[in-house]
Amino acid sequence: MKPGKAPQPVALKAPEWAEEWIPFAAIQQVHGLQVRHRLNEGAIKRYQDQTRAGSLPPPIKIGRTPTGALFLVDGWHRMEAGALQTVDELNGREVLALVADLSEREVRWEAAQANMGHGVQLKPKEYREVFRAFVKAGKCKLPRGRLMSYREIAPLIGKGHTTIRTWMMADFASIAERMGGDEGGNVNAEQPPAELVTLADEQCAEAVQAAKMALLALPGLSPQQRHKVAEHLREVLQEAERLGMEAEVSAF
Repeated sequence: MKPGKAPQPVALKAPEWAEEWIPFAAIQQVHGLQVRHRLNEGAIKRYQDQTRAGSLPPPIKIGRTPTGALFLVDGWHRMEAGALQTVDELNGREVLALVADLSEREVRWEAAQANMGHGVQLKPKEYREVFRAFVKAGKCKLPRGRLMSYREIAPLIGKGHTTIRTWMMADFASIAERMGGDEGGNVNAEQPPAELVTLADEQCAEAVQAAKMALLALPGLSPQQRHKVAEHLREVLQEAERLGMEAEVSAF
């Protein structure tokens, strides 16, 4: 690399966004894609006031992965505020969105960029989530298989290189080990690190946590409320059986 030339991460293809009407119920809001620890109430209220005044904000952005799954990448505050253009069709409610066909890596990076460029300033602790999204999106990889050094990553995240090194060692140990030393950046990055969980892994973890929360909530619910929870759980079980489940049998 020539002296003074800034390193450029491996470029992801620029998304091609197009307006589409999509089923509202099919939109997946995976918390792992949201770097903010909580939504900003002021932003939600502004969207609500704007909508009541008859002026809708731009459509939300949805990433459609090769499996056909629809992930929300930009528009968490608009979703919460109900600041959406919707229609009721025979098959259910549909919402107007900007949709692009994206890989899982692209979904992660588009979501991170949307949060970084949002009008609501990120809190200090949320920069760590930006860093995690940066690494999970594979943005620390340079052409010819080299990994960026901590000093090269730092200005892209907005934190010092020592902080980046600390976060890398804690969150992505195998990458940090391969980078080595205080600076890193001199190893080959062809093998994906074990820490890079998939969106399906994150969804599974969220679903399991929701099921646990449902169990904990049952004793304090009324019979009618328990019936409502049970109905939803039955729907989940029926759909899982329809899609097919593989049971792992351990031999003792």
